Amino acid sequence: GALSNDPLGEINSELTVEINYKATIRLAELAKKAGVRKFVYSSSCSSYGANSEIVDENSELNPQTHYAKSKVNSELDILKLKSDSFFPVILRNATVYGYSSNLRLDLVINNLVGSAVSTGKIKLLSDGTAWRPLLHVEDMSNAFLTCLNSPDSKVSGEIFNVGSNDDNYTVREIAEKVERIVPNSKIEYSENANKDSRSYKVNFDKISNELNFKTK
Repeated sequence: GALSNDPLGEINSELTVEINYKATIRLAELAKKAGVRKFVYSSSCSSYGANSEIVDENSELNPQTHYAKSKVNSELDILKLKSDSFFPVILRNATVYGYSSNLRLDLVINNLVGSAVSTGKIKLLSDGTAWRPLLHVEDMSNAFLTCLNSPDSKVSGEIFNVGSNDDNYTVREIAEKVERIVPNSKIEYSENANKDSRSYKVNFDKISNELNFKTK
């Protein structure tokens, strides 16, 4: 649970710290105190921020927003709680899409599809050159189940990028796919469209090789 997108996180940076970081660490500490053995934290590939290289779990983090910074700080302090009886796991999820009962229309694919369906316009606020890794919501859910069902020794203290190497796209490529799929829709660039500093291509070999996780 968190203020879960960049614009919302930027409105009040202190509130973002209170909810996304401090409350998260308190939850982890209380879970440990209550005897929870495995604690799976939902982090984000946005932690990589602005990277021109393909990044993996060992790459330098470069968070660009208060949201991403809160994820990085939470990861660090949650991992410090690891012990012989408390096993934290960090999942850095790609950008999620897909239908759910609590549908989010702020995420890039859902946002562009929603705009295309409701207005006929696929509105891009940037120049579309930024890279994003993508992940269906059901695949994300399966990654959590995979970690919960894996031996403690395989996941304790580990960080896993969640997604597929085949699903790194530029925002422009995503928009073009939406344009082909949604009838009578057309890409439209904002007059003030500029380059998005948040751009990252992500490698997902670790979760595939170590936990045999595959997206469907």
